[in-house]
Amino acid sequence: MKATALFALVVALIAVSNAADQTAIDWPAVKSRVFPSALDRLRVSKLLVLDPSATRRDAPPGAARFHNWVVAASSVQVDASSGSPLILSMRAIVGAPIEGVAACYDPHHGAVLTDGDSTFDVVICFECARYDVFDAEGKLIWGSSFAIAAGEAPKWNHIFRATGLEVRD
Repeated sequence: MKATALFALVVALIAVSNAADQTAIDWPAVKSRVFPSALDRLRVSKLLVLDPSATRRDAPPGAARFHNWVVAASSVQVDASSGSPLILSMRAIVGAPIEGVAACYDPHHGAVLTDGDSTFDVVICFECARYDVFDAEGKLIWGSSFAIAAGEAPKWNHIFRATGLEVRD
């Protein structure tokens, strides 16, 4: 009788454990797959120049922030001819992941990408080739190092300058 009860308890524990495994969804992983697939329909709605040195020091009170980074300047005057190359660049960056950890992560570039329904915020550092993507609620959903920083940084800088934003090379 005791063996039967013990067996029933073990079977119940295994069933509960398996049920928990099946219902536990890794939502950040699900959302991270949404961003690359959304790139084809997104447009750039805002560009931001970030100041990592101000972020590390005591930033001026009330300084605008973009996911904790101090915003030095921003522009919402992004037309399709400027935004489309940035989307193509972002697609290339997402498509060139590498293993590793960012050495500095001092991002100078930020962008808000949207299709009207979904919004994603991108924070990117071309010095260490690392980026993070946040959802509309400000939650980190994607981040990676990438292999093509040298080729993409001039493209972003050109797009930023076309909208009147100065970024360092």
